[in-house]
Amino acid sequence: MSTAATYFGDDTTIAAFTQSFQAQMKAIGVEVAIDSQPVAAFADYMGQKKFSTAYSGNGVGADATSGLAQLFNSQNPGNATGAGTAQIDELIKQVPAIADKEARMAAANEVEKEFSKLYAILPVYNGPNIFAVKKGLANWGPELFALRGWTVVGWEKGSARN
Repeated sequence: MSTAATYFGDDTTIAAFTQSFQAQMKAIGVEVAIDSQPVAAFADYMGQKKFSTAYSGNGVGADATSGLAQLFNSQNPGNATGAGTAQIDELIKQVPAIADKEARMAAANEVEKEFSKLYAILPVYNGPNIFAVKKGLANWGPELFALRGWTVVGWEKGSARN
């Protein structure tokens, strides 16, 4: 069995991640060719589905249910695989109308559960982003689902930058 793993750009972390993926797959008998493409090729490759395996990231805002259509709707260009069903698309349409946050989250989880049965997307990591910033930079860093007020980001008085 063989496949290819496509990644875009020259980020060394993504290159290392892809090489790790290649080694892990080799250990179970799957040969993976690495296909490094320039960032400029992203839209073409993803839009035309010129990949076997590709890495992509998606972010969500304070309401984690807001990304359902982008990821799981079979007609949404953000769903890079094009996978989905009419039933899942209908479930997605119902979620934003649910006023109660807990009930909306439960409905969103049900959508994700149904979509996962299609084996179209394999989440490889989730969680916080880690940032390293220069001393004195205020109000910038990991926040997961918080919304940042951009007007409060800046340098502290007396810092090397201010």
